[in-house]
Amino acid sequence: IQSGDFEPHFSLKNMHKDVEHALHLASEERLSLPLSEGLESIFQKAMDLGLSEEDFASLSKVPKSAFRKVSD
Repeated sequence: IQSGDFEPHFSLKNMHKDVEHALHLASEERLSLPLSEGLESIFQKAMDLGLSEEDFASLSKVPKSAFRKVSD
């Protein structure tokens, strides 16, 4: 991350797909996955910034203001 090398080893779009799949399965079982819901939102914001094809470490490029506070 520090060197700015975001060559994909596991792309953000694939990470996003996996989280969406987990949320779908959880929904079918009426389970709540609040951390995964938050991650999905962050991943979507990063993809909206054009980071889909970069490694998921590119999340470090997402402005802090894009993160919503998770309540206790």
